[in-house]
Parts: sequence; structure tokens; C-alpha cells
Amino acid sequence: MSKIIEQAEAALAAAEAAYQSELQRDAERHEGSGAQERRREAHQQALRADIDQCKRELAEARQEATEADLGVKPGLNSKPGGGKTSQAYSPRN
Repeated sequence: MSKIIEQAEAALAAAEAAYQSELQRDAERHEGSGAQERRREAHQQALRADIDQCKRELAEARQEATEADLGVKPGLNSKPGGGKTSQAYSPRN
């Protein structure tokens, strides 16, 4: 497993742990004012966004590692429109 994948997995684990910790702290808090609740929700939303970003980065790292293992040029087939495999079949071709 590449070092980049290990780092991405560690970042994802840390982001998920931070989110779970925040949820635990939130469950132990008393309900606050409307402004406090909005700040808490915004903070939790930011933590969820961090998790989503880490998941995307991990998937990208895995894709790049797979492409490297297969000898494919990075990015050639990883994005829509980025290679011959993404073109639709047409009988005129």
C-alpha cells in the first residue's frame, strides 16, 4: 500500500473521529440559544464536509495507485471525457 493511501486513510480516520467526538460532546450539552445551536450545526456540517473531502482524496489516491500498477497514465481514464473509454459507441466510428 502506498504511503499516500496510508496518509489518506489516516486523515479519514482522524476526520471521522473528530466528528464522532463532536457528536458525543453535543449529546452531553444542554440545549443552547438559537445562535449556539446554529454554530454547533455549522461546526458539525464542516466536520462532515471534512469527512467527505477525505473520502474523495482516498478514492483518488487509490485510483492513482491502481493506474500506476496497471501502467496507465495518471488521469487518462479517471475523469469523464478523459480517455477513449469514456466515449460512447457510435456505429459511425
